[in-house]
This record gives sequence, C-alpha cells and structure tokens, in this order.
Amino acid sequence: MKIVVTGASGTIGQRLMKALKDHGHKATAFDRNAVDITDRKAVNAYLKEQNPDIIYHLGKSSLDFTEILGAWAYDNKVKLVYTSSFKVFSGKKEEGPYNIFAIPDGTDAFAKDKIAQERALFEYYPYTYIVRLAWQIAEEPSGNTFLAFVKDQIDKGGPYKASKEHFISFMFIEDTVEHLVRLPNENPPGLFHLNANEFFSVYDVLMNLKERFDLDWLDFNDQKKIRKNDTMQSNLSVKTFSDCGFKFHSQ
Repeated sequence: MKIVVTGASGTIGQRLMKALKDHGHKATAFDRNAVDITDRKAVNAYLKEQNPDIIYHLGKSSLDFTEILGAWAYDNKVKLVYTSSFKVFSGKKEEGPYNIFAIPDGTDAFAKDKIAQERALFEYYPYTYIVRLAWQIAEEPSGNTFLAFVKDQIDKGGPYKASKEHFISFMFIEDTVEHLVRLPNENPPGLFHLNANEFFSVYDVLMNLKERFDLDWLDFNDQKKIRKNDTMQSNLSVKTFSDCGFKFHSQ
C-alpha cells in the first residue's frame, strides 16, 4: 500500500514509518517544507500526486489542515487515521476508566484542539479512524515519552513525586505502532482507545519500568497525594501490563 504520514519525524512517527516499511508498505513523510498546509489546492495537488491508500495524520496541526486532509480522504475514498490523546479527558466531570462513549471534557489548549479536530472528522468524514493514544513508554528517555518527561522533572527538581492512587493510560510505544499499522486493515472506521494499563498506579508503573529496564537514573518516591483514575478502556485487544508481567508495589 501507498501511505502518507504527517508528523513522520515525531516520536511515534519515526517508528511508524519504519514499521510500515517493514510490513511492505510504501510510506512517504508529508513534507511541510515543500507543501503549504494552509493552501488547500497545494495540499490536494500533493496528495493527488502521492495517491495514497491511507493517510496517517500524527502531526500537530490546525483544525483547517485536518479538515483539508479529511475532505480529500472523503472525496477520494481514502482511509484517514487520526491520532488523538487520552488527554481529551480531564476527569473533572467524570473519572475514568473512560470508554469510547465518554464525553471529552479537557480544558487546556491541547485538549481543546484535539476535541475540535475529532468532532470535525466525526461529523464530516466517515472514513476516519480516530485513535486516542495513551502516554507512550520507551526504554530510552527521549522524545515525547513518559520517561523523558520524568527524567526532565528529576533533572529540574530532584526525585519525581508519584502517587500510589493515580492511574493513567500508558502503553509501550512499540505496541502502539503495531496497532496503528494493523488498525485500518483489520477494522472498520470508528473511534478507538489504545491503553495497556488496566490498574497499575503511576508509582507501580515506575517501579516496574525501573526493574525492567534497569534504570539507575530513575529516582522517585510516593510523595504525590492524588487519587484519580485517568485511564481509558481499550476497545482493541492489546497486550496489557499484566500480560507484560507487571507486579504491584503500592499495596
């Protein structure tokens, strides 16, 4: 298959490009330096030239650009995979675990952008796969991943404060990418949640990652006092943390 990927240089995008090629697809990175994403005619001409079977929209973008991609995919009956985030939920109106029927209530700029783009795609472009992703975990603390965030916090202020009663959506990035590759070939369009964390607290997750990857730099404690469930219910069959051998440390 011929596939175009926006955000191909990002944390997930780089791995997705490799995985798509490993699966025998021809994957092309959407080049924002060569195409003005505010110019509908220019984007349409580029997509017509590439003639993709699937568009993966991972990159940060405006609502206008997302709608341009959605309209072209709709007009040409091309599948569009749009990655959203568990952060569309704030937990202010209802706590998780959030199923696909839960109403997003995020209030920060990132959440509002994602919610607006989800709604536009749902309303106008029925060939869309909207995938809400968990916080990504990779062994190396780099890119936009959970361990990179934790390391940055440690470098700035000492041991990371984790809660034994805070539950967040997490997933190993390799598993996320594998599901993204398979999703449009194995499922009809719709809304999907990808989360591997069933019931492990943030503290539990860090303990398991420290042991699994032998992370000497990972300095944290259980001093954060927050009780909240921010997990999504995955509606795809995923490898859970229990399947990965995670153990409880917070009981």
